[in-house]
Amino acid sequence: MVTMQPSEPLYKQTSQYRNWRFSPEQLQEIRQSTHQAGVVRAQKNIQAERDELQQRSLPAPERTEGQVNYLSVEDELTLCNYYENIAENYARHFKQPHLVKATAITFMKRFFLFNTVMDYPPKNIMLTCLYLATKTENRFIQIEDFVKPIPKVTAKDILDYEFTVCQGLKFEFTVHHPYSALYGYFLDCQSNIKSMALLTQVYNKAMDWCHKSIFTDLMFIYFPSQIALACMKLAGQELVWDISGYLNEKFPDGNNVQRLDTMIDHITSVLKEYKSPTPNVARDIDRRLTFCRNPEKDPSRILYQKKQQWEQEQKSVDTPQGESSSRTETTDSSQEATK
Repeated sequence: MVTMQPSEPLYKQTSQYRNWRFSPEQLQEIRQSTHQAGVVRAQKNIQAERDELQQRSLPAPERTEGQVNYLSVEDELTLCNYYENIAENYARHFKQPHLVKATAITFMKRFFLFNTVMDYPPKNIMLTCLYLATKTENRFIQIEDFVKPIPKVTAKDILDYEFTVCQGLKFEFTVHHPYSALYGYFLDCQSNIKSMALLTQVYNKAMDWCHKSIFTDLMFIYFPSQIALACMKLAGQELVWDISGYLNEKFPDGNNVQRLDTMIDHITSVLKEYKSPTPNVARDIDRRLTFCRNPEKDPSRILYQKKQQWEQEQKSVDTPQGESSSRTETTDSSQEATK
């Protein structure tokens, strides 16, 4: 007699599971490491810029290195989360479906897991992530139409960061959200519910919780199906519908249900506790960021301009005489792609 082995969940075969799934402790460790490295770079380059200004007899920055109030890990998370909420507003303005919004926010979370706002401005990265998400989810907007309604933003502001963001995402653009799993539960629950109207209400409420989950770290920790199940439970509690009957039917083993309940309870507690940052708090962090941003990454700063000039000079020196300009551009692009 052949014993059938339980099949492995398809989600485990995705790049999201392999490369973007962490424990809460790992997330904290990665963010702390990314943040600390960012502070060290900013400190080094702020001092380098002061030295450069002194050599050129130009005015020094408004604050000295000792007066700079560097952002904390929590500050960075708060500022990013604020701009994630702004991304939702832009997606709504462009009449994009919820998948585009969710993908853009996920892109931004992934990018800033291994990068810092002291190197890259969160607003520009957010807009670039949203622009990339329109491509990923087959809702593409021409760049000219994309930037038209956004004050003080040009196509260059988006396109200059596009390759950088793609690198930060490891060129992995497929995102698995809890929405599909939630719809699957909605269909599955129809077999053991008497009121279709009630189930539809539960599903719509659960969708609201799914939207909220995108702004949290849950996507890094749990399967999309687990998040969707927690959203169903929360919606059921609000509408006096108990999901226990469905779970007991799907998982006859009481131990499995107990473990699942523990997981769901943690997810629901995270969802209940989440609150979006207020504009005042975000503005205060953004103001402090202007003083601790890495000048080597800021086009308005002299250190950035000096680095760009040096790179152009190096390209001129390294390019053999007589080589066509088209050949030079191809070579430069290849070098950038392999860095």
